[in-house]
Amino acid sequence: MFDPDSPELWLNGSDVNWIKGGYANSMQSPGVFARDQQWFVANRLFAETMVRNNPQAVMNIIGALFSWRVCTTGQLADGLAAGPVPEFDRDEPNLYGALCRIGAISVGFDTREYFEHARRPDTWLTIGNDSSLVRDAINLIDRSQMTKQLLSGGTLLRSMRVHARHNTYASHVGVSLVHDDRVRFAGGDGWGAFRRIDANAVAKVGLNKVSSTDVVTLLSNNVMAGIELQTSTHTIQPKIQNWAKLLAYSPMSRRGLMCIWLFVRRATNQGYSQFKPLFEHAREMTEMTVGDPSVAQRMGYATWDEWFDHGEPTGLFGTYTDMMGVRRSMFDERWRGITPTPLPLESVDEWGWRLMRDGIYRNFGWDASSWSMPDKYRGGFFGFAKGGADGVA
Repeated sequence: MFDPDSPELWLNGSDVNWIKGGYANSMQSPGVFARDQQWFVANRLFAETMVRNNPQAVMNIIGALFSWRVCTTGQLADGLAAGPVPEFDRDEPNLYGALCRIGAISVGFDTREYFEHARRPDTWLTIGNDSSLVRDAINLIDRSQMTKQLLSGGTLLRSMRVHARHNTYASHVGVSLVHDDRVRFAGGDGWGAFRRIDANAVAKVGLNKVSSTDVVTLLSNNVMAGIELQTSTHTIQPKIQNWAKLLAYSPMSRRGLMCIWLFVRRATNQGYSQFKPLFEHAREMTEMTVGDPSVAQRMGYATWDEWFDHGEPTGLFGTYTDMMGVRRSMFDERWRGITPTPLPLESVDEWGWRLMRDGIYRNFGWDASSWSMPDKYRGGFFGFAKGGADGVA
C-alpha cells in the first residue's frame, strides 16, 4: 500500500515538481515538451476532444481535486474519485495530459526525477492554477445551470497554496476512510469549510468564513469528524481556538461534530513536534467545559503512528486522546445516542435533481417532486468519496 510517511518520498522537501496548468496552456512549443513527456497531449484541439469524449471521468477527476486539493493518481483511483478514472500512463498521451494542456489541472512528479534522471512511481495532481481555465474546461463538457451554481461561490475555485506533502497525508486519510465500513462519506479541504459544516455556529461566533478542516467525514454512528493534519505547532493555537468556539456553539446533538488533530512527522528530521504542552494549556480555555458531552471530550489529538503502520490503518485508526487525557474513538457506538439522525446519502448524491426541482417550483410553481430527472443532472458525489457504510442511519 502507498505510504505517504515513507522517508524516501520527501527527501528533497515537502513539494514536488509541478507542470502547472497555466503554463501548459500557454506553452510555446508543446510538441517539444511532449517528446520528453509522452503522457502530455501537445495538440490543443486533440486535448479538447479527449476531454469532451470523457465527460464523466473528467468530472470525477476535477471533483476529487476540488475536494482534496492534492493527491496522487493512485489515491484518486483508490477511492477519492466518486467514479471510475483512467490510469495515468506515462508512455501514452492520456486524459490527464489533455486536462493539463488546457490548464484544468497541474501534474507533479517526485523532485528526484530531475536530479537522478530516473522515474519514480508516484504522480501528483492538483487543480490548475488559473481558475478561468478550469471553468473553460468544465464548460467543454457541462454548461448546466447547476454546475454554474456549484462553482459560483468561489470556494472550490479559490486561489490556494499547494502543499503536496500535507495534502498527500490528508488524502491518504481519505482513502482509508472510504474503505472503512464505518464511514458514510469523506471529503477534503474543499468541502471542509466551517460555514458548510454548521453555518449557524459560524455566524454566532463570527469565525472567518474561509476557516476549514483538512478532512471532514460522516460516520455510521452519525458523528461528523473534522480531522486536522499538523506537522508543526507554529500556527495551531488560533486553529484550536476557532475549533473550540465552533464546537461550543455547535452542540453534539445538532451536527455530531468533533475535531481530531492528527500529527505527522516533520519533513526535516522525521520527528514529531512537541505538541502535548500546547494541548495541556488549551484545556484551560473556557469553551472546553461547554456542552454535554463537553468540548474537551469532542476534541483531541493522535499521531500518525497510532493510526497507520507503513500506510495500513491500525486497530487504533480513529482513536484520539481528548483534552482531558482520556482515550476515545470517533467510531464509538455510544456517540449514536447523542448525535442527530442525518438524511440518507441520496440527499447528497442527488443534489442536482434537488436544484432542478427547486428551480421548477420557484419559476413555475409546479411540484416536481415525483418527476423523473435526467441522470446527467443528478449531481452526484462531486468531491465526496463514499464510504462502506450504509446510507441509512
